Amino acid sequence: MGRKNMAQYRNTELKSSFGGFFQMAEFDQVLKCWDAVEADYTGIGGDVMTCLFTEYPDTQKLFPKFADIPPGELAGNAAVGEHGAVVLRKLKEMLNAKGDHGYILMSLATSHANDHKIPISNFKVRTCAVALV
Repeated sequence: MGRKNMAQYRNTELKSSFGGFFQMAEFDQVLKCWDAVEADYTGIGGDVMTCLFTEYPDTQKLFPKFADIPPGELAGNAAVGEHGAVVLRKLKEMLNAKGDHGYILMSLATSHANDHKIPISNFKVRTCAVALV
């Protein structure tokens, strides 16, 4: 979808975490443009994570390996970009499920809650960051 095309989703009402804010036809629309995202998962993923940490600064503390990175050094940080790429790959998996993503989200929420101690509310915040980028 690319950075510019994602802006069209900026004002989308976010009803639930990842994917739950799309209508059925929108899954296909996003997936048609997804090649541009796949071509730059790390760059766009870095933009998503940087946006998340900029718009919601408290979330950065939830990521121990990113907690001490100054805001001005987030953009272009390789580790931030790689984590963002993981987020975007998981988002594509959910988009491919076309609304039947509950099992994917449940697995992700469980691992984040149990292993990383990340509250589910942060999935909604991350969704906002994806939409902004």
